[in-house]
Amino acid sequence: MGCAGGCSAAFQRTQGWRFGMTQKTPKRGQQVTVLGLGAIGAAVARTLLESGMKVTVWNRTQSKAASLADAGAVVAIFPAEAIAASPLVISCLWDYAFTDEVFGQDGVEAALDGKVFVQLSTGSSQEAKRQGSWVEARGASFLAGGVMCFPRAIGAEETIILYAGDPEVFKKHADLLANLAPAQQHVGNRPGDAAPAYLALWSFYFSGMGGFLDGLAMLSAHDLTKDNVKALVAPMANKLVDGMFDLMGRLDSHNFARDQTTVSSMEGGLGDTCDQIRKAGVEPLMLEAFVRRLAIAPAHGRGDEDIAAVADLLMSQASSIDGRLELNRRQS
Repeated sequence: MGCAGGCSAAFQRTQGWRFGMTQKTPKRGQQVTVLGLGAIGAAVARTLLESGMKVTVWNRTQSKAASLADAGAVVAIFPAEAIAASPLVISCLWDYAFTDEVFGQDGVEAALDGKVFVQLSTGSSQEAKRQGSWVEARGASFLAGGVMCFPRAIGAEETIILYAGDPEVFKKHADLLANLAPAQQHVGNRPGDAAPAYLALWSFYFSGMGGFLDGLAMLSAHDLTKDNVKALVAPMANKLVDGMFDLMGRLDSHNFARDQTTVSSMEGGLGDTCDQIRKAGVEPLMLEAFVRRLAIAPAHGRGDEDIAAVADLLMSQASSIDGRLELNRRQS
């Protein structure tokens, strides 16, 4: 689908990822196991069944598997039985801690030998690194993932799941996994690489959603509704994408010139905007947080530069902190 007139240049650039999507490849008859049948796990299992695969499922509460059994899934009684049934095991359990509990059940360690374990549960970078090492020590391969959608979008064309771990393992199973998320991305060669990318992208998403919620409150305070701005949401989202690409380009080229506006000007203007919003009886929580974030540039003598200077400073600070933490770990 092309962009009708008015679509931003950055939005057009982002559409390039569509042409690099992994093709959904039917794997009829291939065996796959899904552990955990919450909202995401059930959607994963159902999508794989609809793709023609032989799916084995396990869930602590067996009743959650009933509708999937009716759709053709094999319901395992024990985790070891489920893992042994398939060469590829996808975990959608609640978190890494619960996965550890499952790993401790009878027969699981032996069943893992030779398998590919795809961990889509919620967890930190450190947990992925630790659990990946544990799984690999049992003779299995390990990919950590991050689901960048709500359950309803599993299998949809533009759905993204992030993966990290051995790139050859990912490449071998990419066609099968693409049935869940055709826009899937391998973001790093270490299992711990998926979590930071997952957190960064969802932070971006939910911060934007939070700002929109504040905006809706602002409209109501002035006897307006969502309908007054509904047609403008997509153009503003495109404008944000354009700004993101401009910022990343400036980081690449180290161009922090103030050819559009300066951080100090933005900080002052948005501070005034926050005051106006407060006078309407609304707390501009998200915008205030953004203004506080801008303050780092003037504090370091870079208030007359582009907003990319803020990103540059924040990234430098985070790298320094990470370096100190790593040094402390090595010395302890």
